[in-house]
Amino acid sequence: MNQVKTGKFIATLRKKKGLTQEDLAEKMAVSNKAVSKWETGRSFPDADKIPALCELLGISINDFYNGEIVPDDIYQSKAEQSIITIQKNMEMNNKKSQQKMAIVLVVSALIIALLVMMNIHSIEQYKKYTLPGIIQGTFLLGDELLNPEYIVVDQNMSISKYHQFGQITQGNISSVSNNYYYVEFDNDCFYIVYHTDYVEILYKDSLLEAVKISSVPTYINISH
Repeated sequence: MNQVKTGKFIATLRKKKGLTQEDLAEKMAVSNKAVSKWETGRSFPDADKIPALCELLGISINDFYNGEIVPDDIYQSKAEQSIITIQKNMEMNNKKSQQKMAIVLVVSALIIALLVMMNIHSIEQYKKYTLPGIIQGTFLLGDELLNPEYIVVDQNMSISKYHQFGQITQGNISSVSNNYYYVEFDNDCFYIVYHTDYVEILYKDSLLEAVKISSVPTYINISH
C-alpha cells in the first residue's frame, strides 16, 4: 500500500464530490488537520473510519487500499494484495487496542465477501467485453411502460439521464479502461461496462442492465 498514492486518491475523489476538506472533516467527525494529513500521505485514516470514508467517496475498500479504481479483471489479485497489506499493517501496529485490531479483521472479511459477490455477479460477465470503443447511443433502463429511464450518450461523450416524468439530468463520463467508464450525476457516482447491445451499470451494491435502443443518441420525447 502506497500511503501517498492513497492520499492523492482521497483528494481527487473529494474534489469530484464537490467537497472541501472542511466538508469531509465534518462528515467524518474528524478535524480539518486530519483530512489534510490523509491527503498528503502524512497519516492514514483509522481502521474504523475507512468503511464510512469509502461509502462517502463512492468506492470499495479494495479501491481505497490500492489508491485507484480497481478494474474487475484484476479484482481478485488486488483484493489478495489488500488483505496482505492489512496483515502487515496489523503487525506494525500491534500496540494498538484490541478493538481497532478487531475492526481491521472485519474489514478483511468484508473484502473477501465483496470478492465473492464480484465472482458471482460480475467477473464472468466482464469476459464478454467488446473491442475498446466509445460508448454512444440511447439505453433503456427499467420497464419501458411502467418505469422507464433512458441514458443518452452523444458523440462528444456528454451523458444525460431522462426520467419517467421528463426530468433531465446532465452528467460527466470518463473512461477508466477499455469499455469501463466512470459516471457522475450530481452526488451519485457509478460505473458502466459497455457491451455491443447493452450496458451493465454498477451502482453501490446493485448490478443493473440497460438495453441499447438506438446506436446513435436519441433524445426521448416524454410527456410532462
